[in-house]
Amino acid sequence: MRPFRLAEWIIALLGLICPIYLLGTYLFLTDQWALFARIPRIGLEVPVIGHYKVWGAMAISLFFFAVGWLLLQRTLKKMLIQGRKIWSVMAVYVFIAILIPFFNVHFSPAYWILAILPLSLFVANAYWSIVNNTVANIVHILTLAYVIVMQYFSRN
Repeated sequence: MRPFRLAEWIIALLGLICPIYLLGTYLFLTDQWALFARIPRIGLEVPVIGHYKVWGAMAISLFFFAVGWLLLQRTLKKMLIQGRKIWSVMAVYVFIAILIPFFNVHFSPAYWILAILPLSLFVANAYWSIVNNTVANIVHILTLAYVIVMQYFSRN
């Protein structure tokens, strides 16, 4: 791990703030300030998620992410440094993408769409790393049954 450098963090924050600042300046100078309200607000909300499908999807996603990451550790030692870095960046990306819905003013499970593609890499690794085909088939059938039950046999 690299040591903490304040200058890098300041540059990163300026990179995040600068586009909004420039857009705000443009909207102010062109007298279209009402359009500034369309910019998404960033806030922290700890939602009370009452819908069981969201809890189920989040639990299954976190479970398969953890299993895929743990099973990846075995083969990670044999990879080149570039491969290890890519997997590490993907793990950080999945973790951040799973947390994104909580940093929005209004909670929506649709924000987890950002995590689907990299999460599928870890799920595929979980299936690929299981040595016993019978166990892999049972896990696959259980996952398929869970999806079918959630889609067709549950209320909204």
